[in-house]
Amino acid sequence: FLALLSEYQECHRRLQEANALESAVALISLVDEECQYYGAFALALLAKNKSFQVPLAKMGGVRPLVSIMASKHSDARHWAALALLKLADNFNNHITIAEEGGISALLAIGNGEGGVTVANLAKRAFDDVKQKWRKS
Repeated sequence: FLALLSEYQECHRRLQEANALESAVALISLVDEECQYYGAFALALLAKNKSFQVPLAKMGGVRPLVSIMASKHSDARHWAALALLKLADNFNNHITIAEEGGISALLAIGNGEGGVTVANLAKRAFDDVKQKWRKS
């Protein structure tokens, strides 16, 4: 249900008010593959909302996404990678993603079949992080 509602931008404000962002992070943190799948699906859709990108990362959404990307469940991995890439759209999340192993996880998927686009996006995010560190 959460994953389906997450698809509609007009529901996002109500989902946020109902603590659905926290619920999605909790869902992907569970061991159950089906929960991880629907949680990653919901997070990928919620992370398209630019105002949710930093809060989702601060709620601890990055680490379980990285863990899912190391799993054998390819459908959940797909949604986890998309969610992680959407979180990486916000520059404020780059350090967290790097610290949690997100760049390596994206590159590992990028080395698999059809992952050239993911690898290029991960490399771009990594280059952005390096550039920010050099400026500071």
